[in-house]
Amino acid sequence: MCYEETPTVPPLDEIVLTSADGSTFGAYAARPANPSGARIVLLPDVGGLRPAVADLARRFTETGAAVIAVDYFGRTAGTGPRSDDFDNDPHVEVMQRANVLADARAALDYLGGDGPAYALGFCLGGATALVAATEDFGLAGAIAFCPYHGEMGQDPALPDDFVSGVRVPVLGLFGGDDKPVPPTVAAAFEKALEDAGKDYEIVVYPGQPHGFFEKDHFGEAGHEEAAADAFERVKAFLRRTA
Repeated sequence: MCYEETPTVPPLDEIVLTSADGSTFGAYAARPANPSGARIVLLPDVGGLRPAVADLARRFTETGAAVIAVDYFGRTAGTGPRSDDFDNDPHVEVMQRANVLADARAALDYLGGDGPAYALGFCLGGATALVAATEDFGLAGAIAFCPYHGEMGQDPALPDDFVSGVRVPVLGLFGGDDKPVPPTVAAAFEKALEDAGKDYEIVVYPGQPHGFFEKDHFGEAGHEEAAADAFERVKAFLRRTA
């Protein structure tokens, strides 16, 4: 599904950026019709910057934020467009979190401005958004949908308590029937955040699977209520932490 160009749906820029190590990677940038000054770097799920991510980037401009979604595979697959049938497996195997974080920094630099900045991600992108929140990223907050903190390519799984090191407020959105990221992960994250005295909100949606927000956004039935609530919570989080 693709949006048509209308006054309420901002056009999308397909760009190529350069990371700190000189590597290039693709990105989708979308500007809001009614900007709030906020900036979001969107970290996709393991599929990377496939065409569907363009629609998600546009969707999050409804919050008033400028949004940039980054590709994970520029170092191994080049910067050309990804088709829906792109085989990401060999590229996922050599991913490194440090590279993803460096690319996210370059993406935020591209957006410019001095408004509040956020990392928002899905699945392994959600966990990476939380990792960014533990570093000196200049973030105002981190938003994680179904964050998968297992192995990422060349890097081992993260411990459950890695979130205790976050420096900014966190919003975590989980599915109660998520198999890759079961509710025990949400509980472990909540305990680590609570014990460390962090500013957080953890929400588990009963009966919802992994990727429930994306599934709803792209037309799969049964996720409407949870996805709508999650989006409202994202907007409220951005307002509160701006």
